[in-house]
Amino acid sequence: MNRINGQLTTLKVGNKAITAVVAAPVENKLLTREELARALQVSARTVSEMTAAQEIPVVRIRKWLIRFCLADVVQALTLKPQSKAPGLIAVVKGVQS
Repeated sequence: MNRINGQLTTLKVGNKAITAVVAAPVENKLLTREELARALQVSARTVSEMTAAQEIPVVRIRKWLIRFCLADVVQALTLKPQSKAPGLIAVVKGVQS
């Protein structure tokens, strides 16, 4: 993968990890579901599922009218912990946490 004046980053999208190069600053323009799907290279259905699961932040304009800020979505996906499944209890040296 080429790195053109950008940073290599890994995003978690659903069950997939996508490695991408962010070549330019991400705009704060509000995107539709379809526009976000194209930007993340996933389906619009995946964006809907991620929205329903509250994996990505939304900008709610009306009850059913939402938009997405790509910078906020990228940040949420980049910072998302990937080490544990929800509800999983880790056992470390015989002690439950």
